[in-house]
Amino acid sequence: MAALGLGAGLIWEASATTWPPQVDPTSIGGMILWLDFSDASTMYTTHDSFNSSVSSDGDAIGRIHNKSMLTYSLSNNLGIFAKQAVTSRRPLYKTSGAGGHSYGLFDGVDSLFCTSVSADTGSIGAGVLSSTELDMQSYTMVIIAASTVADITAPDNIFSIRGHEPGDTSTYRRMRFYKHNPTDGFNVDHEYEGESTEDINGGATNANNTSASVHFFIGGTTSTGVSLAGSGYGDTFKNNGGTQTAETLANDAEIDFAPGGSYSGDPDAWQVGNLIGTDGSEGTSSLGFAGKIYEVVMYNNPISASNRIGLANYYMDKYSI
Repeated sequence: MAALGLGAGLIWEASATTWPPQVDPTSIGGMILWLDFSDASTMYTTHDSFNSSVSSDGDAIGRIHNKSMLTYSLSNNLGIFAKQAVTSRRPLYKTSGAGGHSYGLFDGVDSLFCTSVSADTGSIGAGVLSSTELDMQSYTMVIIAASTVADITAPDNIFSIRGHEPGDTSTYRRMRFYKHNPTDGFNVDHEYEGESTEDINGGATNANNTSASVHFFIGGTTSTGVSLAGSGYGDTFKNNGGTQTAETLANDAEIDFAPGGSYSGDPDAWQVGNLIGTDGSEGTSSLGFAGKIYEVVMYNNPISASNRIGLANYYMDKYSI
């Protein structure tokens, strides 16, 4: 407390305020996915149980829990967990990363996590990954990551989703979050079978490199609170930087996650660390992400500009960015 000379009995007390303002990820509504590699209690060395948590630097991660399940209703989430059944394809649990936190190390060759509509791979029910449909013009993606190979020679895919047109399981829809070349930030592609792919370029000002950084994609159906140009626009952001030049999202499409697809196995609905096939198959070795992933968060709405900046501040403080 500090006396300000206001007379006997009058004392001014400064309150503890975080500056710049921070927003916790769980305080924003609509979270449907949260993979937190900084939380060892959510990762396991086996792919088919929750019995053996990772504990040592270099442990292979067989399964990771979707932490949004702890905050939001079961049916709206994109699965309960993701797994990798093949030991050689598992990312590694690594300690002492940015801000002293752990991360998942992906080798850029074939390490990846995947989940599918099959009940034994994290589905919310038999044949249903999520009861919510994802509007490709109205969602938010947040990824905290760092590349380990700066001079990539092929696109590094860090996250991808494959679903289908509602009511038509034969027509796929796919989204991916990836680094296109050494000087780029993370780009976003929206693919619609039979139509042109929409590409939202992260650009050099948002470049992802070997230092941890916070990357956003926000697709907004209106400009209200999102600082986008208007209806049907999307944009990428890095850390707590300001508005970039928004790009048009011409196709207002929904992704459904009911069973469907031509892949002979369980059609994967999303993958971390690689590009999911248009038929739901696991990604190939030439398209994997080489780097450290700290967190992957997804909301089924465009978060506001103030929440984006506050969330960026929260993660920049957490990871000493």
